[in-house]
Amino acid sequence: MNYSNNNKKIICAIDFGTSRTGAAWMISIDNISRNQIIQSYSGEEWSFTQVLSGVFKFIYQKFVESVEHSKINRRINKETVQCVLTVPVIWEDKSKEIMRRAFHQAGLISSKNSPNLLFCYEPEVAALDFFQDQRNQLNQFNNKILLVVDAGGGTIDITLMKPTIVKNEIKEFEILMIPKGGDFGSI
Repeated sequence: MNYSNNNKKIICAIDFGTSRTGAAWMISIDNISRNQIIQSYSGEEWSFTQVLSGVFKFIYQKFVESVEHSKINRRINKETVQCVLTVPVIWEDKSKEIMRRAFHQAGLISSKNSPNLLFCYEPEVAALDFFQDQRNQLNQFNNKILLVVDAGGGTIDITLMKPTIVKNEIKEFEILMIPKGGDFGSI
């Protein structure tokens, strides 16, 4: 694949997190598919799914090492781990399917339809993170309508939700607006 075309836009994505920050770049490519061939500097070729699979396998291995060397001291296997992958709300099912195939190809789930891999929209996770920070004062948000905006490195996702909170514990999130978004992050 030749990326020397100067008409292509170079995209820099920065995920500024609370404990870690990462950055990545790519040349804008329309219609990336699981069969897309990516060539390394050394000339090796991999499909897009193979690249994702390798990345997921590496991250998962670091997770396993972290848990097994923690005070929990527990052995990990793919049947006892619930993986949750956050995705932008604008992602089509095709994109999630590519991720699911990559997880399966990496050996992290036993079948492509395994219930051990769930997808969660990024603004929902942003809301959960917010409530985790406010856990001692949750009752003040009971039945309030919240606008949740997740502005990331590549997309911005927006939704309206209303939490039901009983005894300072979240019982339910009612989604009042179908999550919407666009690929206008990092502007």
